[in-house]
Amino acid sequence: MNAIFKKENVYVAIIGNNLRDEINLNEVNSFIYDYTTKDDVYLYGGRVHLHYATDETCAHLEVDGIPVQEVCPPKTGFSINSAISLSKATAFLNQIENLGIDSFLDNYKSQLQEFKKDLEAQAEKIEQEQSIQFNEDKSTFLVSLRRFINELSCIIFCLLINMNAGLDNQFYTDAYNEIINLYF
Repeated sequence: MNAIFKKENVYVAIIGNNLRDEINLNEVNSFIYDYTTKDDVYLYGGRVHLHYATDETCAHLEVDGIPVQEVCPPKTGFSINSAISLSKATAFLNQIENLGIDSFLDNYKSQLQEFKKDLEAQAEKIEQEQSIQFNEDKSTFLVSLRRFINELSCIIFCLLINMNAGLDNQFYTDAYNEIINLYF
């Protein structure tokens, strides 16, 4: 079983353990997410959305409709993967639980902005090297790097236009639960 549970405000990833036969997940209060259920999970009043990926050890995590994505190290070029490991998703959920959604998004944005600056400096250095002596491999990597910087810019743009509502996680959760109980 690959799942996420929540116990005493701490999210825990369980990977590779088999669930005891007598346990019914639908009756476990701390159960949050499992690949086999393929159900979407909405947390914090619907602001955090967790849903299955094609790999059972991964999940997709969205915060305020913005996908939290993983930067994959370059083999031939950098890439972004929207499927993150259950362990990383759990770490992010624990950050959200302890720091709040808005703080998490602020940190995510600032880290991406710093990473983008580093990549832009790297791209500029490669361009200078290319102007002195052309190298086909470096040229291909530079094109890939520029494409990746553009992708990062789009993600950062979404984070920049996302406004901090200034409400505590509990207000969202309470409002969400009240609406669900009244109308659904």
